[in-house]
Amino acid sequence: MLKFTKSAKASLNHQLRIYLPILVALVITGCGGSKTFNDYARAGDTVAVAGGWQQNFNRENISITIKQGVGPGSQIVATIPQGDAAIRGSINLYADPLSSIIVSRETGIEFTPFANTYQQTISSNFTSGDKDWYQTTVFVDLPANLGLGVHQVIVQNSQGQTFSSNVEIIDGTGSPSTFSAVNSTELSPEQIAGISRLPHFTVDFTGTTIPHAIELTLAHDPDSTAGGTGKAYAVNPIGYKKNLSWTDDGTQMKVILIPTTSTTPDNIRDYKFYVTGAVNNLIVSSIAAYDLNGDSVVNVQASTTASN
Repeated sequence: MLKFTKSAKASLNHQLRIYLPILVALVITGCGGSKTFNDYARAGDTVAVAGGWQQNFNRENISITIKQGVGPGSQIVATIPQGDAAIRGSINLYADPLSSIIVSRETGIEFTPFANTYQQTISSNFTSGDKDWYQTTVFVDLPANLGLGVHQVIVQNSQGQTFSSNVEIIDGTGSPSTFSAVNSTELSPEQIAGISRLPHFTVDFTGTTIPHAIELTLAHDPDSTAGGTGKAYAVNPIGYKKNLSWTDDGTQMKVILIPTTSTTPDNIRDYKFYVTGAVNNLIVSSIAAYDLNGDSVVNVQASTTASN
């Protein structure tokens, strides 16, 4: 079992380095952590709350409620509103694409014990076949006046979605992490924000038959290249499954999606991608889908969902 020091003052690099094994363990179970990292802390320390696979959580749209105790008798002892400096960051931590759980999934060969069982559990029970796996993790400074004992740290976004973890408050005077990096440089809020997810659109696909290729046209408000704001930018979250080729003229984005191998994907959700760059009102203008022989595939649809 991994053991950690009681002090939460460690570098961000160090926290992420020792947190990634926990991430993999949580990915294996397909859910968030029942305890914060660390699972005990002093009042005033910084902890990390692992929320599982969450699609719309960022530092600006989340608030935090802290309850003392667990169960029906728990009492709210602190609230941290949206935008408060105590909410240090909300970051999506991705599993290593070379990890056994992913390579076993893609090859069908079980390289470590139970890897296929774990990946099937995640896909079936938590992500509905979506292979874009990550662990949403919120770093928060605990209030300095928390009493001793177990507390619930509840994270809620603007849509009312929540996740929570428990932390045991132990004796001692805590202090917020400085997130000191190499050469004792303290990471600023702006640097932490630089590794957080930007507002974006998710482009998803549905259909009764999985196509081998998709051609898509998306329209959006003018970006900075067409007299507006922002700049359209397409992102392929699982590049080992598909190739994404795109171009944008400032108001329209043309996209071509094809598998990275000659094999048609086993799930139409593999074609999912993101569009970001502070563009607004992204909608689907047209879509055409084709099978491996180049023949048209009907009833394939695309939709866009905005996330802040």
